[in-house]
Amino acid sequence: MGKLDGKVAIVTGAAHGIGRATARRFGQEGATVVIADIDSELGPETASVLVGEGLAAEFVETDVADEAGLMRSIDSVADRHGRIDILVNNAYWSAFGKVTELSKEDWDRSIATSLTAVFLGSKYAIPYMQRQGAGWIVNIGSIFGLVGGRNRPAYCSTKGAVVNLTRNMALDFIGDNIRVNCVCPGGIQTRPFDLVDDESPFWRTKKFPEALNREQRSLMHPIGRHGVPEEIAEAVTWLVDPDNRFTVGAAIVVDGGLTVQSLI
Repeated sequence: MGKLDGKVAIVTGAAHGIGRATARRFGQEGATVVIADIDSELGPETASVLVGEGLAAEFVETDVADEAGLMRSIDSVADRHGRIDILVNNAYWSAFGKVTELSKEDWDRSIATSLTAVFLGSKYAIPYMQRQGAGWIVNIGSIFGLVGGRNRPAYCSTKGAVVNLTRNMALDFIGDNIRVNCVCPGGIQTRPFDLVDDESPFWRTKKFPEALNREQRSLMHPIGRHGVPEEIAEAVTWLVDPDNRFTVGAAIVVDGGLTVQSLI
């Protein structure tokens, strides 16, 4: 018996990285997992891999920035399975650069994908949870929702808003037995990091002033390395454990000690 037996979980942006690792952990705990992602190639591949591992998984092509499409995806899951127990708002997109450098189009897209999609996903999933008498929502934030960072105005703004939206929803729906929490990862070695080698101009092209190599970036974390998606997935899985009944509105930091240190 897994802790999530009989549960139906939607994970947005689950074609790779943290979303994929979270979908796998949910499946290992017995949940039926819906991979909701805009990537029509990698999404089905991820679902197929999980099914090959003996897990219950399916892919639903979803653009979280499209309100009508996101609503259809959520409704289709409820129609097929009769319930929605868990929603993980993980999908994001963000442009980088100072406010004087960002275009309004990039700003708007960042807000739509990384913040408005959290609002909309929750808006359309919560009524199903209310009818069932229980539910869990986990929003994937970032340490940059708790601290500032250079050249990240859109990212910091959306992730900071996600943290406080989490707190608001936690209060609004605790009476419906719906637990809403947030996980704030530090530096996690996901697909973008995998494409970077020590000689890459990645940081400069992304308008970060530091041209740090992989080892230097790892050592910024007191633990001495970046995190991996599976470590975030464990935190998310703990938050939706039915035995975890007292964690409400939390912003759980999982960052290898990055934000606890003083640099002076």
